[in-house]
Amino acid sequence: MKNFKLILLIIISLTYNDIIAQKYEKWTVGVGINIIDNDGNVKKDLMNSRKSWNSLNCPSVLLVGYKLNELVSFEFSESFNAFDKGKTINGELLKSPQFVSCSMIKGVLHPNAFFDTGKFDTYINGGFGITTIHRNVLLQPTLGTGINYFVADGVALGLQASAFFGVTQVKNNFLMYSITLKSSLGKL
Repeated sequence: MKNFKLILLIIISLTYNDIIAQKYEKWTVGVGINIIDNDGNVKKDLMNSRKSWNSLNCPSVLLVGYKLNELVSFEFSESFNAFDKGKTINGELLKSPQFVSCSMIKGVLHPNAFFDTGKFDTYINGGFGITTIHRNVLLQPTLGTGINYFVADGVALGLQASAFFGVTQVKNNFLMYSITLKSSLGKL
């Protein structure tokens, strides 16, 4: 019975769009968590969390966004993580933990500017930044996709998947998944 009530609440929440405005103001801030999958193989073990997924038990994503118009926005994000000892990183078993920091500037395209999708805002982003893994500094372009689900006026829960590509070290490609609570500055 508890599960039925929860499912019913979710269905009502997803279908009742009239009370929530899906618009951000110009400036947006966010905080969330991320998971990095860096096993060295982009086609294998994508969902094997025990082998190669790394995450922290605290907020690990901070972002600031600026909306230029309904179609284009820009975002600066800082993500932190740690590769755990015993996980597979770049095809090798890690012998000691390593700190990871990703500073990114991204352009974001919102196709929803052309059609109404209710509480959902899908987007595609791409950018460039600096990733620090242990003592290695990498220049990395990134390409990602995501969806924001508006839970209140100017407040959204964002789900994103991004691919980071190695430029200075070609072997160091990885995937990052994040869940972020985003809010317009005026709503704080």
